[in-house]
Amino acid sequence: MKKLELYGRHTTFDYNADKWGLIDTEDYFKNKKVVLFNSLSILDYENNIEDFKKQNIDEIYCISLETSFPFPKDIKIILDSTGSFTKRVSDIVGKQLVNYSMIINDGMIEKVFEEPSNSADTVLLWLEK
Repeated sequence: MKKLELYGRHTTFDYNADKWGLIDTEDYFKNKKVVLFNSLSILDYENNIEDFKKQNIDEIYCISLETSFPFPKDIKIILDSTGSFTKRVSDIVGKQLVNYSMIINDGMIEKVFEEPSNSADTVLLWLEK
């Protein structure tokens, strides 16, 4: 596993609090098991939220360049309007990521799923092993 060392602050939208806020990247991942995916897959993940909760996923994050479409309340946005977050993740895994999902456990990248195998179903199958 590779350590996800993302430093700096990224703007995120806290849907439940209905406000914008700056969050350190450590706050996204520290002491949590999360699913991180890009916005190309939003509907796929939205339809499987309860299944991810059954697999002990603490948070579901969507990397998005914009927030022009509504997000389900159980999926939190990491706004990456400059692409710096995705570039840093790409640098960590050693290749450019375009359409991807990943499992991060306490800041450690456990698994990266890329097209065509980055669907919510594929991630859930991996979590069930």
